Amino acid sequence: MFAVSQSKCPTDGTGRECSGKGQCVLPEEQDAIPSCLCPFGTAGIFCEHSCPVGTKEDVDAIRADHNINKFRNSRYREDTDGKIDGEVCAGHGVCDRKGACVCQDNWFGERCQYMCPWNNDKQHCSGNGTCVYIPTVQEFPYCVCDRYNTLVKDPVMAAANAKTCEEKGLAVWPNGWCSYCELKSFSCTVFVACSSF
Repeated sequence: MFAVSQSKCPTDGTGRECSGKGQCVLPEEQDAIPSCLCPFGTAGIFCEHSCPVGTKEDVDAIRADHNINKFRNSRYREDTDGKIDGEVCAGHGVCDRKGACVCQDNWFGERCQYMCPWNNDKQHCSGNGTCVYIPTVQEFPYCVCDRYNTLVKDPVMAAANAKTCEEKGLAVWPNGWCSYCELKSFSCTVFVACSSF
């Protein structure tokens, strides 16, 4: 329970309590320290940070980045998949006390505006890989698909991998690897959604 307090709250560099944005509150405990209750879109000890907010351009980029040719029903929809435009951290993260977004799993970027690819069932990497976001490799998150080597030196591991390939219905390539990756090689850097081919 909070009550408005006349006690001194944290001030910004110009001496304004809660940066002139938030409300000074004091928990009912007698020895509690006054704090700022920051309004929507701000954070920090005295509400000094602005939280990143999703934009219409973020929505357009997510919709354009999807592989609609492969997954026709996978296009992001704000009415069913969550509002992005105008939402703190694009609606897919929380703003920390320093004004930075901490994104949900499979969401990345300064505003949590980048989403890992998903299939028609909204499974990221089709449930067959790991989402990676390295902006120096690609602007958007991508999938590194699960892969298994049937020619490893350990015979128990090789047999287990071969069994996994068979159970998943994946062909083993001449180099001993099987994967959901579109490229038939070990060095498969994947920018697809790890569906079966």
